[in-house]
Amino acid sequence: MNFKRTFFVVSFLTCFLSVCFNAESKTLFYQPQLRDASFTADQWSTELRNAHEAGYTSIVIQWTKYGSTILFDKPPLASLFAVPEAQLFTYWIGLYLPDNYYALLEKHPEQALTVLKNTLTENTILKSTLQLNGIVDWVNIEGWYLPTELTSAYMPERMRREIIKLLFDWKHKTQDSIGISYFIGTKNNTKQTKKDIKELVRAGFIVFLQKSNGLSSKPNIEGVLSSLPCEHFLVHEHFSENKEGVFTLNPDFKEEHSSCHSKAYFSLRYLPASMLKR
Repeated sequence: MNFKRTFFVVSFLTCFLSVCFNAESKTLFYQPQLRDASFTADQWSTELRNAHEAGYTSIVIQWTKYGSTILFDKPPLASLFAVPEAQLFTYWIGLYLPDNYYALLEKHPEQALTVLKNTLTENTILKSTLQLNGIVDWVNIEGWYLPTELTSAYMPERMRREIIKLLFDWKHKTQDSIGISYFIGTKNNTKQTKKDIKELVRAGFIVFLQKSNGLSSKPNIEGVLSSLPCEHFLVHEHFSENKEGVFTLNPDFKEEHSSCHSKAYFSLRYLPASMLKR
């Protein structure tokens, strides 16, 4: 008996009789961390079952390599993918992000083109490695995800066209569905952000627009939503940042924007019923 196929059929019928009648299917981020490696199979089964019962049908694995740490072939990801409940979801498989990515772009914006070029090269290598290792046979993949978290501040005007071309050329080397993150920061340039989103959409990316509602200084996204087509994602954050810069669960989370966009939420760790350490 093909257990994966049998479980998938049962899962589909369960979904069809319950969650699938909800027209607003939801996507959930999971950011793998080494401290999650101790999570047991039973805990993953419960965690994923609870998320599915809450209406989530797709999971974005934020990255499978962070800095020099490879995560896709060991716990926690290997443990997550191994439980039957993993087949209840489709997945966006996140690729690579340098562990000094934000520090470099914040302190040395003049290096943005080089940093992104090197990051995309590593993402190409990792994507090939994942495909060769058969990740497409482990779970139902909806697409790949670039965890680059672009923002207008990371794309200086003097090199913006080169960065857009770099991304455009990278995307056009693959026919696969590729998601890319873009966030509205406190230093956001609304005019440039609208241009960036339109360019990323034109290049063929699926944009995950992070509204940054969990930050203590909440940026204004009203001016950019019109640039994002409905089939792309608006990312809502389930956490809150306190005065000390610490992120905690927001028990009073409410969606502040009603829009036509696909809905994604950050993250599994910040769901009220989650057993993952925050």
